[in-house]
Amino acid sequence: MAAEDVWPEQAIVPGRFVRRLPREQAVGTRLGEVLLCGGAAVLAGGAFWLVRRALIDDAYITLAYARNLATDGHWGLIPTEPANSATSPLNVLLLGGAAALFRLSGGVQPIWGLGVVFVGLAVVMAWCWSRIVATLSLPPAVPALGVAIVLVNPFVLSAVGLEVLLIPTVLIGLLAAAVRGRPGVFGVVSGLALLARADLVVFVVPLALASAGVRGRLPRAMGAATAVALPWDAWSWWHFGSAIPDTFVIKTLQRSFGDWTFANGPGLYYGRDALATVVTFAPVVAGVVALLGWTVLRVTRPGIARPELLPAAALVAAGAGYYGVYALLGVPPYQWYYVPTFAATAIGFSVLIGAVPRGRVQRRAVGAPGMAFLACLVVASLVSDVRGGVPWRVPVIFGNWRPRPTTRGSAGKWDETSGRRR
Repeated sequence: MAAEDVWPEQAIVPGRFVRRLPREQAVGTRLGEVLLCGGAAVLAGGAFWLVRRALIDDAYITLAYARNLATDGHWGLIPTEPANSATSPLNVLLLGGAAALFRLSGGVQPIWGLGVVFVGLAVVMAWCWSRIVATLSLPPAVPALGVAIVLVNPFVLSAVGLEVLLIPTVLIGLLAAAVRGRPGVFGVVSGLALLARADLVVFVVPLALASAGVRGRLPRAMGAATAVALPWDAWSWWHFGSAIPDTFVIKTLQRSFGDWTFANGPGLYYGRDALATVVTFAPVVAGVVALLGWTVLRVTRPGIARPELLPAAALVAAGAGYYGVYALLGVPPYQWYYVPTFAATAIGFSVLIGAVPRGRVQRRAVGAPGMAFLACLVVASLVSDVRGGVPWRVPVIFGNWRPRPTTRGSAGKWDETSGRRR
């Protein structure tokens, strides 16, 4: 059965998936994009209001970089010493640029600059979702849930100020460029992804290979990525002696929090906050299950498993691979290290479930329950976010590790799971 027979309003052309829209439907689509982006901005603004007084210490380190960059053009934690310990150069550049805007109104305000960047990234993420929806003809609920599940996730919100929203934004941007077969755009977003975090190469390569449009013009994509990332890498190599931030080495040498490593870290957080941990790692499990199901259908029923979904499947696989790479590196279980895997699998699951053909048994048996599952995760995440009171005084998830005390006669018994005395 040809793809055009299954989805008559769509057609596959070499290297690109194109959707034909009547004028009236195109107008409705643009209205949907505006509503999606506006809703993302409102939700992100509310999320930032919730967490703005409960930033973790690493977030304030990043904001110190941004302040120094905005005031003196200096790259470092303290004004007198240059440093290469900012894991995400792109995050610092965005925060520094936003903070500099407030300088025009009478003083540098890195916190409010963070708010501007947070809301702006949410809008970009929503717009990229709209591109995917227009290309793959997904139900309107898919992008709404896809945006919400990231913006209300407690692991994401507990590390605002770091690159935890920048990562999902570049991942959804990579997916949008991949499904639309745009090698130049894919290359530009790939360069931004590598500036966001160098280890996001784990996602760039599989998505490039999974997209026929990008794979067929790989030199163009690589050239665009190099043009975006090379200037910073070259400057960092010349100025600091390394294109890789110091934190990549430092975190690897640190190895673990006692018995807790990245591999078994979800157990640590489950002991501290079961609900927040479940809503973060449930999409990981669901995404892998959806990937396996799509793969089986692709082999056995190629007329149902849509070929243009291969980039979404690759995104889920890369998310699982990212977890495996970090587990092998043996880094500590900082909560923001789990965000790439969570975001990739949640996004991929949303696309795979939303793309189940309409009006079929599979839609009723798989698509609708999958969408309901996503909605339940969004609601549960909201409950996790607000049950301790609003706005936050402390993050819901806090990754700092407290070792077992060794002083004799310490009052109370030490709990290895929670890291607290009981």
